[in-house]
Formats: sequence, structure tokens, C-alpha cells
Amino acid sequence: MSLQMVIGGAGTGRLETVYRRLIEESLANPEKNFYLVVPEQYTMQTQMKMVELHPGHGVMNVDVVSFPRLAYRVFDELGGIQKTILEDTGKSMVIRRLLSEDKEQFEAFAGSVNKNGFVGQAKSMLSELFQYSVQPKQLEESRKQIGEGTVLGKKLKDIQILYEAFKEYMADTYMTSEELLDVLADRVDDARILRDSVMYIENFTGFTPAQYNLLKRLLKICERVVVGLTIDVKNKPYELGQEYQLFYLTKETLWKLKKICTDIHVEQEEDIFLETQESDSELDFLEKHIFRFHRFEPWKEQPKHIHLYALSHPVEEIRFAAAEIRRRVMQEGMSYKDFALITGDMSRYKEAARRQFSSMKMPLFVDDKASMTENSFVEMLRSSMNVILKDFSYESLFRYLRSGYTQVTSEAVDALDNYVLATGVRGRKKWSENFIKRYKKFKEDDFLRINESRMQVVQELEPLFLMSKKGTVSEYTTALRTFIANIQSEEQLNSFVEEFKESGEFTRAREYEQVFDAAMDLLDKCERILGEESVTLKEYMEILEAGFEEIKVGVIPPTLDQVVLGDLKRTRLGDVKVVFIIGCNDGVLPMPAATGGLITDREKEILAQSDMELAPTGRQNSYREKFYIYTAMTKPKLELVLTFAQMDGSGKAIRQSIILKDIQSLFPALEAEVPETWDKGRVLTSINESSLYLLEGMRHPEQRTDLWQTLFGWYAGQKDGREKLMNWISKMYDAEKTGRLSSAVIEALYGQRPRASITTLEKYAACAYAHFLSAGLKLKERETFELLPPDLGNILHQAMERFSKRVEESEWDWHTMPDQFRDKTMEACVRDAGMEYQSAVFLDNARYKYYLEQLVRMGKRTAWTIQKQICKGEFVPAGFESSFSVGEKIQLIGTVDRYDVYEGEDARAVRVVDYKSGRKEFDLTEIFYGLSIQLVVYLEAISKLEAERHPEKPVIKAGMFYYHMKDPLLNELVEDPADRDNQLASLLKMDGLVDSDLEVVKWMDAHLEETPEVIPVKLTDKGVYTKGSSVASSESIDLLGYLVHRRIEELADGWMSGDISVRPYALQKGTKKKTACDYCRYRGICHFDERIAGCNYHQLHHLSGDDVWKKIYEEVEEEWENRGPSNSSRS
Repeated sequence: MSLQMVIGGAGTGRLETVYRRLIEESLANPEKNFYLVVPEQYTMQTQMKMVELHPGHGVMNVDVVSFPRLAYRVFDELGGIQKTILEDTGKSMVIRRLLSEDKEQFEAFAGSVNKNGFVGQAKSMLSELFQYSVQPKQLEESRKQIGEGTVLGKKLKDIQILYEAFKEYMADTYMTSEELLDVLADRVDDARILRDSVMYIENFTGFTPAQYNLLKRLLKICERVVVGLTIDVKNKPYELGQEYQLFYLTKETLWKLKKICTDIHVEQEEDIFLETQESDSELDFLEKHIFRFHRFEPWKEQPKHIHLYALSHPVEEIRFAAAEIRRRVMQEGMSYKDFALITGDMSRYKEAARRQFSSMKMPLFVDDKASMTENSFVEMLRSSMNVILKDFSYESLFRYLRSGYTQVTSEAVDALDNYVLATGVRGRKKWSENFIKRYKKFKEDDFLRINESRMQVVQELEPLFLMSKKGTVSEYTTALRTFIANIQSEEQLNSFVEEFKESGEFTRAREYEQVFDAAMDLLDKCERILGEESVTLKEYMEILEAGFEEIKVGVIPPTLDQVVLGDLKRTRLGDVKVVFIIGCNDGVLPMPAATGGLITDREKEILAQSDMELAPTGRQNSYREKFYIYTAMTKPKLELVLTFAQMDGSGKAIRQSIILKDIQSLFPALEAEVPETWDKGRVLTSINESSLYLLEGMRHPEQRTDLWQTLFGWYAGQKDGREKLMNWISKMYDAEKTGRLSSAVIEALYGQRPRASITTLEKYAACAYAHFLSAGLKLKERETFELLPPDLGNILHQAMERFSKRVEESEWDWHTMPDQFRDKTMEACVRDAGMEYQSAVFLDNARYKYYLEQLVRMGKRTAWTIQKQICKGEFVPAGFESSFSVGEKIQLIGTVDRYDVYEGEDARAVRVVDYKSGRKEFDLTEIFYGLSIQLVVYLEAISKLEAERHPEKPVIKAGMFYYHMKDPLLNELVEDPADRDNQLASLLKMDGLVDSDLEVVKWMDAHLEETPEVIPVKLTDKGVYTKGSSVASSESIDLLGYLVHRRIEELADGWMSGDISVRPYALQKGTKKKTACDYCRYRGICHFDERIAGCNYHQLHHLSGDDVWKKIYEEVEEEWENRGPSNSSRS
């Protein structure tokens, strides 16, 4: 019986040396049993390597195992295990049960036992105690040493209570996976397969107390035990050193194994030392000096086999690595298995890697167990129970119906979705009855089909209905099993497996093959352990969720020739030539210390002083992570590639890892490169890949290579390729080049003379493509059972129309109506308009009822203000909701909310008022560019109408205004009612443009020296308009009307010529930018993005009032001077 150590640093070929010695020894002793023990995740890779090295390409008397597999080999010989092994899922359930039974006994954790996450923390704590062979008695002794009244003492008491209850519950029935090696240690003496065997142990950095205990027993019965450890032989292997030093972990392992041999009197054979062969390689230089504390002369030249790249974000790191691997495989004859990607944070990179490698048809093995929580079957179970928990809410129900497991067809689901969204059907009670709410787009046959689908949904979910009330875990589990069987989910899973296999997605196929059995096993555990416990549905779902989180589905690499993506701690790389360490960023490499847990790092250090060993602290783990980084960096035989991201996924800047400074201290000439042309020499092997490559070059012209130019030319030379290019270009580049409809299409969409509102024409001025989608294709958002800001504005508009008619029909007018009549009438009008617009919404819940009350207040304030404004001048309302039609090429229709008239002896003056519920401001610049022509068109139309009705008098265009319907709050408390009313009136004055003739202005408000309450005009004490007054001469107002007429013709020409270019406007005003895309509902269709080459805004600049008038005159000067007399203005 003896122990021998094989010691060597990275790059010494220690693994292959150990494997070859083992093979030679096994060939020389064919009757003897040999074992090669490696970490669980490394067994298959080691088996393949042994077969490769073995002369007979087989290992008849060598068994490659992990410690757990070794245990099962022994138990198979000795008659199996008498107890059921309780995995993490079962442990969590037992702990949950024990906490509910014993929570009154807890002191330190009394306030935490019912909090989310506590069960997981408790499970981790107990697993740690089992793994490090800590007994309840030790907890009690440590508690007495530390002090029972201390915080740590109280924690230890609570942990001891839970630990003892857990062990008592397990008793003769269960055992934890951590106890497996302790049970094995007790039985190895009886195992004939181990007696006088030879055992090699490799690829471990250290052992747990349970593993050391097992090794102690093995050393007594095995003929020889050989352990390989990673230690630089020049680093004084037998001197333990300091905890922060690179090889402390493996030196500590060496020291503990030597002590065991001394304690049990086992022979220690002469250790084998392997030194790195002297070479001038950069990788060897890195291995000798990284993370060391000795003096050295830095590598002066630019390293050729170590590279550092800066990429914009994590996805770009993956794309860069994938492109480099593809290039070298195709051009240099390398294999995919020659490459590995290593990261400190798998969650950040694995999905992006899967997508990228899949799109490039490259084999990738992600060395990470898949979590069940991400599986569609689990999502289906989660969403189905949420339907019951949330009483058939829209979100939960359609998450279930779109999970892929329901028997309802996708077409029926779409129809149900539209109906429910538009009518607001909610709740199991309403779903259990025939739908009767009318939806304007649905015919009688549609109702019949909708109700058939409704019934099918209810029948599917019926087994879960009993979950709506409190029950036992057993009752809930039985209901869930019945539901799973009824919807034939196992058959659906099998069909998914076949689809994955057909498409070559063998990893996902393997995951879906395991998920059903894993889920059923979880339900069995629930029933067996928690069966009669009474819970709510929410609590039951939490139990299942915790169980699903614990279940990890292991997958076998589907092929030998593949790129490996792994993490620093778990992954054990074989022979690789090139290693990409991606994510060399702060917080990724190294990863920050984990937080949380029942016992803090400081408390662990206190316990260590009382000889209680637990899992490493955060500080210790940071030292160990450097060792893992060292191992990864020294693994490649040819090249090490380091990459870091400059931004995270959200665009936030992130820092480089401090590890890069350590590397650059060895190689001062190593600087980060930005691989702008990283795909140089790229080889494209699929249509999909070439399409993606072309699109990328279109987005980023600076990345276009000769290959891109060649590929573009090839596409352009093929008929199908040309069509693809034109489609891409129309979407990604300035669509003005290709965005034009034929005359036949124009007529089919709009007719020979389109009929449109002024708002529609303004939309065309803002963005021709958005106008095409709206007016041409008539794309609309789905109707929803809710009130949006535009809906509230529509209701107020309708209420104002009703109010105006009722005033007209009453005995009062705007000057004489009393406050009580005004308020009572307006309230009735708002309520009537609201109920007619969407009565079901306002009756649905308290929030919408509050909205209605808010509308009533706004309506009253609007009526009060308008009456006040009318009473302060001599204009009287002459028309409400007055319709008109103008235009030649297109028929422009409009409805003026209100226009007022002043009747003078020599002339009639008109002003138009448009009610607004949003933040629309009067802006001459927007009128000039054709973006906001509504008020001008209204004034021109009403002036023309009045001139035709009263030809005996000239018509004065007195003003055009927006009135904002709102009920503002004052910034400070004003006690005097009159002052308060004046301040409110000032805030609610109209916004627009007024004829500068003082006489006309005073027809609107005779008190302009005071704070303006009607129009945006004020006079100084000398009778001069203040700087902020919005006035213009009658000629200028006529000129504005003429310009707008021209803009209408221009926009109509563009519309009827078929121009649908994707060129939205952007109006710059100081530092603020307003664009057509700001609130556009079609952004998801056009994909306009200013960052994409060719996507350009129609850039406009805000102009001062004087500049606007100057530009208007310059544009229409000649035509204006030659115009005929206008009968719609003063002579």
C-alpha cells in the first residue's frame, strides 16, 4: 500500500504522462484492476483520451470513473444502496416541511423562515455541512466556544435544530448525495474490486473532507494510489506558502495527503516531478511568470501567439470568435475540436454563442447543464397554473395558449386573442359562459367559432379548477397529472424531440427527452414528501418552481469535432490548440464573490479557528479563481486569444478586467486591437451565413472587404439575388432611391382622387412611408379594452360638441348662461359621451371610473374658460364641428371644432379654434415645413365660407388658435377666488396667431394691459405689443395661407406620384430634437435606425418668427406679387 504524487505545472504534459504510465502498467498487469478517478464532468473526455492513447484502442482493465461512479460500482458488487438518495429538489421539499413544523423554535432566523430564498439558503447550508462532514455535535461545541448569546451562537443553534430534524427525517429511508462518499468509505473494506487495485487520481485541484476520508480508506486497501497535482516544481512544492499564492490550493492538497499517509503508516513512494521544457515560447513565458511574485524581465517584443481584442459588446465577442474559428478551419485545415471558448460568466455568453454558431452551421458544445426552468414544457405548466391563480387574466391565459402544448389551433388562438383584447373578457366565470359581447369586426359565424374555441380552452384547463381553493399538495399534484395527461403533452414533447433531431439540434433533443421524466419525478417527490401538507396554489407553485430550478439536465456532446464553450471552474479542457478567453471584464474575470447565505465569510473564519472547516470564503474563492484562470490561459498549445467588451448589453460602458494588467505587465507591447476587419479572409459556407454577412456590410460600410464586394456583385448578377438586395436596400438604406409606387398601385390603394383629412396629409409630410402604411395599407393596432390618451381626447371633443348644441337649444347663450347650468350640462355631456364611446370600459374598474371623473372636471374647466374668453371680447360662436372640403388632386376634408365671428359695420372678422387634449403648440416653423397646416387650412376654409355667405362685407382673418382642454394646478395656494380664477384663465389662454391690427385684437380682449387671459398677446403701458405677443399683419396671414396652399399641392404631388420613401423628418430646436419617429406606431415595421448606414432623417431646423416670414416671402415672392385680389381679406 503506497502513495505516489505526480507533480508538474501547466504545459509539462502531466496528464498525458499519467495516462501513458497507467496504460503501460495495465498492459503489464492484465489481471489487476486499475481505476482512473477524475471529476464527474471530465469522465467521458478522459475515456476518449485513454482509448486514443491505448495501443489496442480499448481499456479492458482500466475503469474511468468519478467518485460517485466509483461508489455505485462498489454498491453494485455489495448489493446496492438500502436508502433512497435525496437530490437537491428533495432536500428543498424536506426543509420546507421541517421549517413549517419547527419555525417556532428558531431565534436568529425567526423573521426569515417565510421569506423567498430562505429554503434555498438553508438547503445550501445543510449540503455544506454534509459535504464537509460536520456533525450536529460539532455545531453545539462551536456554539459553546463562541458564546450562545452571540449572533453567530444563535445562528448555530437554529442550524443545529434544522440539521438534527433533517437527519431524523431521513433516518433509515433517505441519504443525501453528499453522504454517498461517507457510506462508501464505510464499505470499501468489503469491496473485492478495490482490494489490491491501482488507483490513479487526476484533474482535481483539491478534495473535500468526505473525499479525504475516502482516500484514507482507499490508501489502506489499494496496492497503490497515484495522484496528479498542478504545481510548478520550481515553486517549492513542499512549502505550503501563503493562501494568496498561485499554487497554495494544490500544495495544501499535497500536504494533507502526505499527512494522511504519515497518520495511517502508508508508504510514500518517491514523487515524480515534471518540468516545463525550456523554450522561448510566449505561452511558456506566460506560464512561468503569471500571478507569481518573483522578479522577471518582461517580454519585449510584440507577442505573436497571444492576442488581445476590444469588441463593442459581448455578442460581438462571440461573433468575432466564431468568425476566426471558421476562417482557420477553412483556410488552415484545423479542426473545430482544436478550439475552446472559456468565460467566467456562462449566463452572459451561452445563448449568444448558441445562436451565432447555429447560424453559421458550426458545431458547439456548451459545457453547462441546462436548467429545467427554461424548458417550454415547464413554462407551459407554470402558465397553466397561473391561469387559475390569476383568474384567467389575459397575460397568463395566452402565455399558456401560445406555449405549443394546447390542442387549440394557432388560428383559433389568434381569433380568441383579438376578441379578448377588444372586449376585455376576464375571469373564469365569463370564460365558462358563452361570449356575448359584440365586437364590430365579428360576424355571427365568427361568434360560433370563438365560442367553440372558448369551450375547448375551458375543458383543457378544467382539471386545474380545484386549485382555485386551498388544498393538499397531493390533491394539487393529482390535478396537475390529470391535466398533463389530458392535453397529451408527452406526445407533443416526443414530436419536438423528432423535430430537433431532424434539424440536427441533438443537444436540445436530449434535453427534451429527459424533461418529462424529470418533471414526473418531481411531482412524485412532492406527493411523497409533502403529500398531506395544506397549501395555497401560490405556495404550491413556489414549491414546484424551486424544484425545477434544482433540476439540471445533463447532455452528452453529440460529436467529437466541436468547439467547446465552458466556464473557468467546471470545464476541463483536453488537447486544444487555441483558447479564446472571452469576457475579460471587471465582474466577469474574476467573478465577484457570491453574497448571501446563512453564515457570512467572517463567521466562517471564526468557525475555522474552532477547527470547523466549511466551504471557502469569498476571499479564498478569489485566490482559487486565479488558479483556474492560470489553468485556462496555459492550456492552448498554439495560441491564446483574450477579448473584452467595451459595453454591456444595455450600452453601458464596462471596464476591462484587472487580470489584463497582469498579462500586460509580462507583455508590455501587448495592446488591445479593435478588429474592424476581423472577417478578412472569411469563408462563407451557407446561404444563411452569406445573407447575414451581406446585411452586416450594409449596416457598417467600414467593414466591407473584398469578399463582401465579390458577394454583393454575385447577388446583383442573379435574378433572385437582385430581388433580395433590393428588398434589403429598401429597408436599410434611404428608401427615397427605391420607395415609389406605380400608378396602378396608387389608384388601387387610394382611388383616382383620394379623400383624406388634413391630419393625414400632415402625416405624409412627416414621413411618407408611415403615411403609406396607415392610409395605403390601412395597418392599424389591434383594438384593446382600455382607454388611451387619444381616447380621452376624443371623448372630450364629443362632449364639447354635445355641450355646444345643448347651449344652442337652451334659453341661454355663451354670455348669459349661469354657472350651475353650464356645469350641470357639461357633466351630463361628458358622461354621455364617455358611455357612448366605451361604456364597458368605464364600468370595468375603479381606475377607469376615476378617469371619467377626471374628464368631468376637465370638461367643466373647459366650458368655464371658453365662456370667460367669449365674454371678454365681442366675438360670438358661429359654428361648431363645421365640415368643409378643399383641394384638387386630393380632396381634403376637415371639421373645425369652433369658429367665432365678430360682426362689424364694415367687415366681418372670423377666428378658428381647434380643441386639443395633448401638448400641441402653435409653431410657425412646423407650418412652413408643412408639418402643421391644420389651423391655417381651417382659417382659409372658414374665411372663404363666410365670404360666400356674406359677399357684401370683406372678411378679416382675425386669428387661428389651439385651445388646450385641461384642468391645471396652480404652483402655489391662492386664497382669493378672483385671483385664483384669473391665474387659471391666464394658464388656459388660447395659443396661436392673431391679426396685428389693434382694433381686431381688442375685439377679442379689451384688457390687454393686464395679464392675458384670452389670446397670446399683451400690450405695454405705451400701447406696443410685448416681445412674446404672437401677432402678424393681415397680409402676412394671407401670405401664410398662400404658402400652405402651395404645401398642399406639393404634398399631393408627392402622394400621387407614389413616393413612400423612408425619410422621417427631424426638427432641431436648440439641444432638443423632435422627429416623426418619436411616437410612431410603425417603427417595428420600417426598422428605421439612424445608426444604420443610409437611414437618414430629413433634417429641418427651427426658425425664429422673423426668419419664417422672410423665408415664406422669398419662396412665394413672385407668385404673391402677381396674385389677384383676395375677396377673403380686407382691401
